[in-house]
Amino acid sequence: MSKITVVGSLSTDFVVSADKRPEIGETITGKDFKTTFGGKGANQAVAAARLGSQVCMIGTVGTDLFGQEIIANLKNNQINTDNVESVTGLPSGSAHITVVDGDNSIVYIPGANDAITHEQVISASRTIEESDVVILQNETPLEIIESLIDVCFQKGIQTIYNPAPAKQIKQETIEKVTF
Repeated sequence: MSKITVVGSLSTDFVVSADKRPEIGETITGKDFKTTFGGKGANQAVAAARLGSQVCMIGTVGTDLFGQEIIANLKNNQINTDNVESVTGLPSGSAHITVVDGDNSIVYIPGANDAITHEQVISASRTIEESDVVILQNETPLEIIESLIDVCFQKGIQTIYNPAPAKQIKQETIEKVTF
């Protein structure tokens, strides 16, 4: 069984379906609304766990109800949440998604996802070092991503990096990424 650590975003998705997108200042009636668990990091962790990997998550959520539900969802998917921290003063991350004719547009609000710190990652260093693969994406601060890629490269740990949403990242960092 592979040991995978995911460092990344944890969010709640608020999904609205409609026949059209509203114009500026316009109110329209939608067709459907649902909330789902999301965040590129959480989605990667759940997918890896469902494929049979032993998964640890490193990230941050708010102290709000959404943060509690996000952690519960990870645990329900057999993901280790020992390195998921709740931070005060920020809401849990969220994505506000509008779907029209099968195409979506998304407003992502990082919230607590931007509160992950180098100290938090350092405190999870044993988890990272015991991993076969570390998975990252761009819904966390760039300095965290770059330092993790460097650490994994130095220690010979494979990395999978999803560069979405797009950010400027050093070419030398990209060259250290396994996949």
